[in-house]
Amino acid sequence: MDTLVVELDGGMVHLRRAWNELKAGRVAPLGPTQVADPESDDRYLALRPSCYCAGVESCDDFWPRLVREAVRAGLGRHIKRVVVLTDGTDWIWQQSRCQLGLPGWR
Repeated sequence: MDTLVVELDGGMVHLRRAWNELKAGRVAPLGPTQVADPESDDRYLALRPSCYCAGVESCDDFWPRLVREAVRAGLGRHIKRVVVLTDGTDWIWQQSRCQLGLPGWR
């Protein structure tokens, strides 16, 4: 197991008579178990058990929450690669590299 998948996004929730952004993240190690597509029999690495985090908070407060889950899943120990799955939101891409210790984008 050397790859960690990190998914994160934001969405709007209505709280206290106002709309607020809820930030949510999922962290899951990838492989080594494989699964087969029942129609094509193509094989893919399976996600291992996931951890989730969410908060109606600022980006600066959310990132430590997500990084804690990534460290629990192996970031900084045996993880050699982090795959970030998200949309093009600035608050995510501006911080992903430094918060998750990524060497750069290809």
